[in-house]
Amino acid sequence: RACVSEAGVALQDVDDALAGRLAEVLRSKPRLFELLLALNRVGAAGATALGAALRADACLAGLSHVDLGYNCLGNAGAAELGRALARRGTLRELGLDGNALGPRLPDTVAALTQLRSLRLRSNALESIPVAVPPRVPPRNPVPRDVPSAAARATLTSTPRPASSRPCRAPAALVPTTCFSR
Repeated sequence: RACVSEAGVALQDVDDALAGRLAEVLRSKPRLFELLLALNRVGAAGATALGAALRADACLAGLSHVDLGYNCLGNAGAAELGRALARRGTLRELGLDGNALGPRLPDTVAALTQLRSLRLRSNALESIPVAVPPRVPPRNPVPRDVPSAAARATLTSTPRPASSRPCRAPAALVPTTCFSR
């Protein structure tokens, strides 16, 4: 089953071979906003093919939502997608639920600081690296009569709560196996 429009693509029964063919079609869709490939059998090879298409300059320039949840990407496939999606500044949502990721989230995915939503449920993640967003100069300069950053920090600093430690998945979480049809 497929749903293809000018705004988005949603497909079912996609495996690595079909993902490769889809990658070729995507190169001609610069106005596509959504790529919905959840609940399929896309593995690392399919992610590599999709990543190559996403790296093309004119390909998917306005892409804002990618859902590859419940596929078979593994860390290798997710890392490849992370490298490709890093160039997509319009990307706001990425779904990677149930992709046998772990024990550590690939750094290329963690570095996608433009995301508003990164879904990672049902994976075997033990740690998620914390990406530091790039330093952006302030839009409005600080007036000279405002206290320095060090002075403001001493006025407003509070001890960090214990809950602000790096995220870790519960120990009882077991790896998700990819399903086959």
